[in-house]
Amino acid sequence: MDPNWGYRSSELSTLYRKARAFEAGEKVEFNGRRYPPLYTPKNDTLISLLSIGDDEQKQLKTIISRSESRTRDRLRKEKKRRAAGVVDRATWEASALSQTKPWEALGMSRRTWYRKGKPAVN
Repeated sequence: MDPNWGYRSSELSTLYRKARAFEAGEKVEFNGRRYPPLYTPKNDTLISLLSIGDDEQKQLKTIISRSESRTRDRLRKEKKRRAAGVVDRATWEASALSQTKPWEALGMSRRTWYRKGKPAVN
């Protein structure tokens, strides 16, 4: 991990102890099954103990906060939608009928324009 970190430190002593037990080949029994005695701290624990900032998290792949995870997921889904041909909201709203108001070009009300089957502007 960190060459300056002492394994006797109380911060991650459980992690160190479990890693040593795993290395020794020990097993733990749980619900009738035998498992290696590994311990994986939560990302929030690691972020606070190692003082990982938001800027550092942007460069990491695994140790990230829930908010960073949600942000990455939102961007990933947005990229997938753009690849599928879905336009962004600003572009969509700019071309929306409520913005272009084709009924005004024909000199009629919105309701009349819809009733006539959305006639095209010539």
